[in-house]
Amino acid sequence: MSWSDEQIENIRTALRHWMENVPNSNQCILDIYDMSLATGCRISEVLGMTWEDVHLPEGPETQGWVHIQLAVLTRDKKTNVIGSPKGGKTKKLTLPQFGIEILKRRMPQNATGLVFFNNAGNPFHVRSLYGTAERAFERARKDLGIDVPQRLKFHTSRKTVLSQIAETHGIESASKQGGHSTPEVTRRHYWDQEQSPVIDHANSLERFGKTEE
Repeated sequence: MSWSDEQIENIRTALRHWMENVPNSNQCILDIYDMSLATGCRISEVLGMTWEDVHLPEGPETQGWVHIQLAVLTRDKKTNVIGSPKGGKTKKLTLPQFGIEILKRRMPQNATGLVFFNNAGNPFHVRSLYGTAERAFERARKDLGIDVPQRLKFHTSRKTVLSQIAETHGIESASKQGGHSTPEVTRRHYWDQEQSPVIDHANSLERFGKTEE
């Protein structure tokens, strides 16, 4: 399943509530979640984004984009290893305005290295993000009474984005955005067709039901 608009808003509200009310809380998690929605990238690729690969628009007529060519991985039982994305596939993705605003707000002077990093300056471990989100959601249910999932599944964000692109631009475009080997991979695993609109051509077919008596 994909995230609904209501689920996305509730997740944002819960993460924001956590960041504003819990001392020393992870102040990156909401931006990480939003960047997953701005790109449709794997969480390993979002965590591997570097400022050297971020290209913000230089004027109103130019687009912002990011070059996805690194990922935070687990290799040989070692966690938080910087390596290549799955399958060695790199991609250049334009960014929606909300993704650009996140990067503009976060960008330090003389920006280099990882866009998102923990207090020690190292890549985030995805398990720590899951744990933070679970605590944030539990608190939001208690404090705000909102409906949020049990876990923050970044894979669902990816499926949400690729389903939207498949619906509006076609399965080939969604496959390229996702960095998949074939469109069939995207169709089988990422296109949530249960969320597709009902195809309505009933009026055009009504004439076939009018038979002379």
